[in-house]
Amino acid sequence: MLKLELTDLSKLGADLKMLGFNEQELAAALGSTATRLVPEDEVPALAEAAISRPGDIWVLGPHRVCCGDSTDAETVSAVLAGAVPQLMVTDPPYGVDYDPEWRHRIGVNKSDRRGKIANDDRADWTAAWGLFPGEVAYVWHGALHATTVAESLTTAGFTIRSQIIWAKERLVMSRGDYHWQHEPCWYAVRKRGGWTGDRKQTTLWTIVSAGQDTETKHATQKPVECMRRPMLNNSSPGQAVYEPFLGSGTTLIAAQSSGRVCLAIEIDPLFVDLAIRRWQAFAGAKAIRETDGASFEELTERSEMPQSCGDPSIG
Repeated sequence: MLKLELTDLSKLGADLKMLGFNEQELAAALGSTATRLVPEDEVPALAEAAISRPGDIWVLGPHRVCCGDSTDAETVSAVLAGAVPQLMVTDPPYGVDYDPEWRHRIGVNKSDRRGKIANDDRADWTAAWGLFPGEVAYVWHGALHATTVAESLTTAGFTIRSQIIWAKERLVMSRGDYHWQHEPCWYAVRKRGGWTGDRKQTTLWTIVSAGQDTETKHATQKPVECMRRPMLNNSSPGQAVYEPFLGSGTTLIAAQSSGRVCLAIEIDPLFVDLAIRRWQAFAGAKAIRETDGASFEELTERSEMPQSCGDPSIG
């Protein structure tokens, strides 16, 4: 009961420390010590057919995931459900029309990545930023479109504070003259923002990619630490974090592991399913569809039944 009440308060933007809890007590009360049945960067295989349908909202413990468009006001309102997250941590399409399969065609690696990213012909996500009600944003982006992304954040009322650089331990093969070995992230705030980190933080983040080039399923998937560090520096246990481009669910896993509440949107039903499966494997819990209380596992089993025996509509 206490966990549910604290979760509801945190979604509304309440500072739970004002209730007299310290961070360790909040972490214990909110169950932030994730079950971790599998490594946090481990991702299941991408299914061929989707269980999720546009408009579905899934409840994953304290978290909420919506299959929909994060530039649509009704979709954002539905997933927030009255919550006012102060922090947004996101990894949107970069606008580079990324093609992960060319490396296979020339035989330079054995990555599992396949297919294009939805909306990756676009780097300006002003419409999505404008629907975020909070004050702090971390937005990963492609270096070639850094100016476009910064301008989109400024248009949405943010002030750029820093550009963080994720320094990778090895290069990523490209077709350009220089191979990329870093990715940037804008740190931007509205009003005063909110800082909970220490004074030792720098703009250079050296984070091991955990076999990113060969084992990830989403074309631009990042290590969980890339999404968790902003949460540790700009939120407290129990507080809500908004992710308008969930992808393979990395921000969801970061929230689960740090005791935050993830409110997320993903437009591709296949990746909504992937994020759910990833969370279920990591947390050892079940995702429930909000509209009818059906579990993701139940719907998956139903979809795998012979057509003559099963329900023809899992959506």
